[in-house]
Amino acid sequence: KLFVLVSYNKGLYRSTDMGASWRRIDSDPASGESDDNFLTMRAAPDGRQFIGRNALPGSTKSKNACVLRSSDDGETWQYWIDGWDNRDITNNKVTGIALGPGSDVWAITERTSGVFYSSNGGDSWVSRNEGLLNNDGSGSGIVATADGNVYIAPTGSPVYRKAGVTSVDGDSPYHLT
Repeated sequence: KLFVLVSYNKGLYRSTDMGASWRRIDSDPASGESDDNFLTMRAAPDGRQFIGRNALPGSTKSKNACVLRSSDDGETWQYWIDGWDNRDITNNKVTGIALGPGSDVWAITERTSGVFYSSNGGDSWVSRNEGLLNNDGSGSGIVATADGNVYIAPTGSPVYRKAGVTSVDGDSPYHLT
C-alpha cells in the first residue's frame, strides 16, 4: 500500500494498486473535520500509522494541533490528545513525529506547546520541554533512535539530545549536541 499527504487541507490518500487509483482516507466530510491539514506521517513496524494534524479552530475534537493514529491502514483514525498541552494553539502545527523503541512516540509542534512524549503508543502524552531554552519546545524536527536517544531541532536553537529515555517519569535531561 502507498500513502500520500497532500498539502494544505487536501487530505491523506491511500492506494492499494501501486498508484493507479487513490482514495481519501483522513476523514469523513460529514464529520466536520474534513479540513484537516497534515505535515507529517510515520508508520510503525507493526502497521500503526501516526499523522500530525495542524490546529483547526473549527474542530469539535481538538482545536490544537494533535496526533491521529490508525491501526487499520487508515480506515479509521483516533485523536490522541490525552495530556496534550493546549498553550499557544493558534496556527500550531505538528512538525515532526518520531517512533522510538517499544511503544515510544514523540511529537514536536511549531509553537511553544512544543515536545510531547508517549510511552504507550500515543494513548496518553506528557509535555517534554524541560531543559530546552526557556522551556520552549517549538521546533521543526525530531528523531528517535533505536537505543532511546531523541534529537530535537528547536526553532532558532542548536540541536538538543535526550539520552536513553526509559520512562515518562525517570528520563534524562536535554543536552546541546
